Amino acid sequence: MEAGVTKKSVKLILIVLLSMSLFGCARAVRIKNITRMPVIVPKSQETKPVMLKKVVIKLSRGQFIGSVQAGMFCIPQAQLFYRRGRYNVPDEEYTEILNEELEKNGYTVVGDPTSLWDDEEGDCANFLIGALITDIKANVCYPNLGWGDFLTSSGEAYMEIEWQIYSRLTRDVVLRFKTEGSSKTKNMEYGSDEAFYQAFSVATNNMLADRNFFQLVALHQDIGEKVDKKELKPIQVSYKKMNEKNIGDFSDKNMIKKARNAAVTIFAGDGWGSGFLISNDGYILTNAHVVGGANFVQVKLVTGSERTGEVIRKDKRRDVALVKLEADLYPYIVLSDSSLLSISDEVFAIGTPKKEKYSNTVSKGIVSSFRVDEGIRYIQSDVTVHPGNSGGPLISEKSGAVGITVQAYPIIAAGRDRVGIGLNYFIPVEEALDILKIKKAE
Repeated sequence: MEAGVTKKSVKLILIVLLSMSLFGCARAVRIKNITRMPVIVPKSQETKPVMLKKVVIKLSRGQFIGSVQAGMFCIPQAQLFYRRGRYNVPDEEYTEILNEELEKNGYTVVGDPTSLWDDEEGDCANFLIGALITDIKANVCYPNLGWGDFLTSSGEAYMEIEWQIYSRLTRDVVLRFKTEGSSKTKNMEYGSDEAFYQAFSVATNNMLADRNFFQLVALHQDIGEKVDKKELKPIQVSYKKMNEKNIGDFSDKNMIKKARNAAVTIFAGDGWGSGFLISNDGYILTNAHVVGGANFVQVKLVTGSERTGEVIRKDKRRDVALVKLEADLYPYIVLSDSSLLSISDEVFAIGTPKKEKYSNTVSKGIVSSFRVDEGIRYIQSDVTVHPGNSGGPLISEKSGAVGITVQAYPIIAAGRDRVGIGLNYFIPVEEALDILKIKKAE
């Protein structure tokens, strides 16, 4: 933590501060004694998964926070000021402290917020935890300074933290509250830093003592049991195909309109993709990489309303997933078979490319070829797709949804942006149904 003193700059700062003390007075601050509150421990080990997203300090530049002291009696030598404004604390120690407090009290912690790359495990987090440090008080003492020892130190520190709990399902902060923490350390290497860490630990413990946090995160009765792929039993879904009775008007004239109404945007983790409803009771096909490691996703319908969807099953290798919305009556698209397609047939891709505001975008192209790549079949088309289209349907006006958007081959234009070159792959719908063991309900 940078609160006027850091490990790398202790010696230089002390020299400057001690020289300044010859010309001014210094005073210690009173540190409140904050005790650890009794934590509410979940009885079940199936808490909703959480991840620490960031720790941010919000103090005014130059704010007085305490004193720098020296000698065996810790006589104040200079005032301690906070030197920077709001910034993200790049310290893995805080992540470890919070994770340890959560785990030892029975909470499910996932992800690595320090990861430089995509963190699929982090996608499992239902809630992201943000810590906004709103107040710091500290007295730092170097008892052996006169003997040239700039490492051994004692410290007492206080923190006030505003916790913000962000829901990935609703995509907003659903809980805010404050806790405090304090700590004292005595004559140890980097003892002043340890005082800050322990104060953070106490404040974290007191977060877990908050009943609102417990009720939001610990109660975990809505997560359905996940079954290993080898043990998957067929799931009955009331999807429809062309030429069946009681499917409404799915003529060539209305096919794209019906398909667009059935297309959805799926939010999981920090990104989004596309999908499409295949039954009026809320089953959705999409890509496995769109849902990532999430158990639940947020689904935006063509009307703009949003619903929570449960990831029922998925297959990473084939990159397909089945999501189920809460009970209601939904628009859907009839399904088809890629064997009914011929090269040069017109097809339409529907999805949410580039930005969320472009949801339910329709693009037109033709079937370019049928490919087998590493033993996996694909429909190849020149229809325009972009990032965000993944999981959306490929539609034939004559027969309905024939494929699922999965892969585009872009080129880099002007060294900055990605531009599609009309070489795109789609998963045949019938193979998605087969790999996910989706059977047509009679």
